[in-house]
Amino acid sequence: MDCEWSSGAGSPPLPGSARIVHGYLVIETIEEVVPAVTLVLAVVGTVVIAYIVKATVGLRVAEEVEVAGLDLAEHGEEGYHQARG
Repeated sequence: MDCEWSSGAGSPPLPGSARIVHGYLVIETIEEVVPAVTLVLAVVGTVVIAYIVKATVGLRVAEEVEVAGLDLAEHGEEGYHQARG
């Protein structure tokens, strides 16, 4: 019986180095492409979201707020209760 993934009648399946057999894409190729596509989609999605946030509310706080401390400026508390000097 000839398998679609084999190199001939009754032979074992082709090794991972074979990419296309009888017009079919070998599974190893799909396993290499899917993570790359996922990574590209994640990076592009992150960049798009960052630009939307930057355009609407901004990515940074004002310099005065940063110098005073984000905890104090944002919710009126100090992150660390240390003596000032």
